[in-house]
Amino acid sequence: MARFREKDDGVSNELTERITALTLNTKYNLTSLQYAPQHFGNVVIELNGNDFIVRFIYDRGDIYRDKKVIGSERWIDERLVYSHSVPCNEIYDLLLKAIEEFTTID
Repeated sequence: MARFREKDDGVSNELTERITALTLNTKYNLTSLQYAPQHFGNVVIELNGNDFIVRFIYDRGDIYRDKKVIGSERWIDERLVYSHSVPCNEIYDLLLKAIEEFTTID
């Protein structure tokens, strides 16, 4: 997986392709992916489900998962998925793993 960079260098496309593949046979669709290489590679990903939207956030080395009911403005902080105790070059793989785990059990 891609390491942190100052410019995108295809990271957004790679994440989009991998998330689309992970969610292909689930009730979730990728609706938003924001990648900010200028901010240490922070990522915000939104997946639309049948009744709610799930947001995965990679920020400052931590991965969080939030949820909100479709049509609502209020996000519910669901949980810290992973903390920054892993090498930074593995964080996107952990982000993808968190998405895969969530979409296969829900």
